[in-house]
Amino acid sequence: CWLLDDLPDKVRFELNIPENDIGIDIVIETIDGGFWAVQVKFRSDIDTIVPWKELGTFYGLTFGLSGKFKQGIFFTKTMVPSKYIQGRDNCVNILY
Repeated sequence: CWLLDDLPDKVRFELNIPENDIGIDIVIETIDGGFWAVQVKFRSDIDTIVPWKELGTFYGLTFGLSGKFKQGIFFTKTMVPSKYIQGRDNCVNILY
């Protein structure tokens, strides 16, 4: 796995990821050669929900612009799952 800033150019090109940060924090390469995208959002108030305006670029880049990710993972330090990610087969919420 790589932080976005440490992503090798070859992988960045293969996944069609721009050099500036627009939503993906970590890229994971799986044993079978697939890729997962990870977004992390910290919240001090565990009862808040992360709004779509903070997740839209992650989801759009992962499954739209790139289209080469098998899975998206959204980590947050809240107790409330994102209704925009919850229930999707290709993206999971991992909460507090």
